[in-house]
Amino acid sequence: FGDEAMNDIRNAIKLRYNLLPYTYTMFRLAHTKGAPVMRPIWYEFPDEEELYEMETQFLFGSDLMVAPVLNAGVGQLQVHLPGQDLWYRLDGDEALDASAKKVVTVPVDMHSIPVYVRGGAIVPRRMRPRRNTAAMEWDPYTLVVALDKSGSAKGEIYVDDFSSFQFEKHNIYLRSEVTFAKNRLSNAVQENNIFRSNFKTKIERIEVRGLKKRVSKVGGERTSINHWHTTQDRSSGLWTLVIENSPLAINLEWTLEFS
Repeated sequence: FGDEAMNDIRNAIKLRYNLLPYTYTMFRLAHTKGAPVMRPIWYEFPDEEELYEMETQFLFGSDLMVAPVLNAGVGQLQVHLPGQDLWYRLDGDEALDASAKKVVTVPVDMHSIPVYVRGGAIVPRRMRPRRNTAAMEWDPYTLVVALDKSGSAKGEIYVDDFSSFQFEKHNIYLRSEVTFAKNRLSNAVQENNIFRSNFKTKIERIEVRGLKKRVSKVGGERTSINHWHTTQDRSSGLWTLVIENSPLAINLEWTLEFS
């Protein structure tokens, strides 16, 4: 294929792997509730009739929207933004307001796939590049917290042993709900019959996107956050806060306050 094509293929595979925590959670919901993993846009936005015949974009789970390049040689793409809230570029700083502009023009090339995170969602990822899923077993998590206009977000993380039916026979799994509201990010463990330590559930990085003002302090009642920084998206004026080397884990209950 050549070096350039191989690099594009490698990056696409990396994206697939680092989204596996989100994908696995979506397949759990498909198994328990019948919700499809790949969805037409109207599935989440049934009030927008103009979306009923849309075939150029789709939702991956409830919280990621993909706008694939379907024609050769194009340098830009028209992306429709459903709903009335915010959409964030998955791997970028851009925040788009669907109530201000329903269709945006996005530059594209062979090296990128336009993927957007829905405002109000929390997306779990694992960012270490690996050769296979077995090698990811001990890797820490990244949480992408994409706030809606009200400053809220929520998400779910589901983890089991990835290899057996013990989740179904004996409820051997972890299910956790993460929420952001009133400047507080909280993790509430719903069920955990699998992890007794946090060696496989550590959260390395947290990205909070869509903050309306710059944060000057981050911490919890018994949690010290020492490594974090903020940046501002000049086009929207919204702030992003990134926590690194976090002491948190998805199998533990905790709350962080942002002020």
